[in-house]
Amino acid sequence: MNRTGTFAAAAVATLAAALAVAWPTPTHADGASPLATYTVGGWKIGDVIASGDIKADRTAKSGWVVIVTARNEADHPEKVALETDVTRVAMSPMVRAAPMPTTVWSTTEPVTVAAHATITRRYEIPVAIATQIGAARAQAKAPVRTKGMPAPIVSFAVAFDRQATQPNQVPIAAQ
Repeated sequence: MNRTGTFAAAAVATLAAALAVAWPTPTHADGASPLATYTVGGWKIGDVIASGDIKADRTAKSGWVVIVTARNEADHPEKVALETDVTRVAMSPMVRAAPMPTTVWSTTEPVTVAAHATITRRYEIPVAIATQIGAARAQAKAPVRTKGMPAPIVSFAVAFDRQATQPNQVPIAAQ
């Protein structure tokens, strides 16, 4: 074998090894489809669209509740594990990107939603979390400045299945 043939064989072998290792392929770190994805109408869990709001409620022991609405868009009943999370994020008004929210309270309930039906669930928020929500609402109404800098903005939101919170998250006081 001459030098040209040896060089060509080495080049082909190197190219084959590089393509075998670096050929682009899809990765499925979370599986083929995540359990819950955010859509315009809420969180899609299977064929069910779930949405939640944090509301003040004088009949609740803590004064705050989470109202969850689940709507089935399929022609068959759908059973889902409705994992409802209350998340909290605190950020400076001067920040360019919001930090990741933290789940401060969570509850899971298996529910069955009939075809083309809607169900509503009401969960009372524990007193410790409700106190934080009340303080965040009061702070949003009367912002405090510390040494010329605005105080951090604290907001709470509802998410499902421990996924990232909703984009365009609105502080609780603005709701």
